[in-house]
Amino acid sequence: MIVKPAISWISTDSDGMFINNTCVVLQATADNAVIYQEPAPGLPVIQAALDVFAHDVAARAIASGQADTIKKDNDRLVVANLLRQLACYVTVACQGRMD
Repeated sequence: MIVKPAISWISTDSDGMFINNTCVVLQATADNAVIYQEPAPGLPVIQAALDVFAHDVAARAIASGQADTIKKDNDRLVVANLLRQLACYVTVACQGRMD
């Protein structure tokens, strides 16, 4: 049996929890650089996309027009797809072992 990282939170978290949990994943990956020597996609790429999304969330709190919501949702999808790619990388790097 191949053990994979849990990623269901990517689709179910509120925007605030999504931002928080993504930060936790990025920090944990960086803290374990011995295992994750060359994450794909790179952590700066994910962080940059997350920064854009977090800005959209904050901007939407001020102006909540339809265009703002669409942009925020699209930028969340970008981060979500990057996280799914990172989860695949983690599975390969850990050789199916999550300990």
